[in-house]
Amino acid sequence: MNASTRRSRSLPEDGIVFPANRPLHRRGVSLVELLVCLAIIGLMISMLMPAIHAVRMSSQRTVCVNHKSQINLALRMYADANKALPPPPRPGYPSGWTWEILPFMEEGAMQSSLVSGQPITAAGNASAARSRPPLYRCAFASSWRSSDVAGILPADFLAVVSESKPGSRKRTDISLSIVHSPETNTLPWPVAAEISWEEYGRLRSQDAWKVWHPASSGTGLSGLIDGDGAD
Repeated sequence: MNASTRRSRSLPEDGIVFPANRPLHRRGVSLVELLVCLAIIGLMISMLMPAIHAVRMSSQRTVCVNHKSQINLALRMYADANKALPPPPRPGYPSGWTWEILPFMEEGAMQSSLVSGQPITAAGNASAARSRPPLYRCAFASSWRSSDVAGILPADFLAVVSESKPGSRKRTDISLSIVHSPETNTLPWPVAAEISWEEYGRLRSQDAWKVWHPASSGTGLSGLIDGDGAD
């Protein structure tokens, strides 16, 4: 058998001939290519984050509006059932509009667990007062925050509705027409200019109601509060 015959027999069936004595090399990814890929991924993430944040904020805003609408509906139902707005709070006792409307927002059991004739600090009320109605939690707050008042009282707030006009201590009437006004479909009560927690302390109103707002989250409060509960 000659050399040409041996070479022909060594050829594979597909006709591909690999050069003899030449090692196969696999090309890897260089450091530069890896850095470029990481940079592209980082750029894509940075472009997506604002969109994700916008969607999240829109969702939270929708939840917030829904909560306020349900609270307003509960207030309307209370007004229709009692032909009057909730009475002013009694400092130190389960009272005020946030407590009065609980049965109208499917939280009757929570109200029943509080004894109105006993102080919030009483043994039978202390633990129940830390209950947290979901509708009273600001949708923008990451968690319930601690404060110097009971659990169903803490709040971030945007507006105060009281016997006093915004920026004035002059008394004015609060009528049932407020809760039946068409404007209350999206916002429960008339909105005053945003005020701080410290400014509220100087209002001295017995009928102050607050509406939450994320911008005041620096006060360390969350949810909805009956104004005098903070005294």
